[in-house]
Amino acid sequence: MNLFSLLKIKAYNTTNHSRYFYYILILVILSYLHLGVGLHGDDYTAINSMNGYGLWEYLNLDPNEPMNMQVLGLPNFYIFWWVYPVLGYEY
Repeated sequence: MNLFSLLKIKAYNTTNHSRYFYYILILVILSYLHLGVGLHGDDYTAINSMNGYGLWEYLNLDPNEPMNMQVLGLPNFYIFWWVYPVLGYEY
């Protein structure tokens, strides 16, 4: 006899979750973590330096136009700061 059948536990791969369930779950968790964290010191400076840039300028960085961003900060730029061009710069 199988241990799963004895305990009447479904195996992991036989669950009936939607194929997008885990993507939605991760999105909800990350949204919850992002909302309500507050802004700290240099966040205001970064937001002010990005103010006036649209979503297109955010997604397509122009290397000839200075945005006061560090080269090693690109992952941070695309992971954290996406909220401001999308939702607005009101803080």
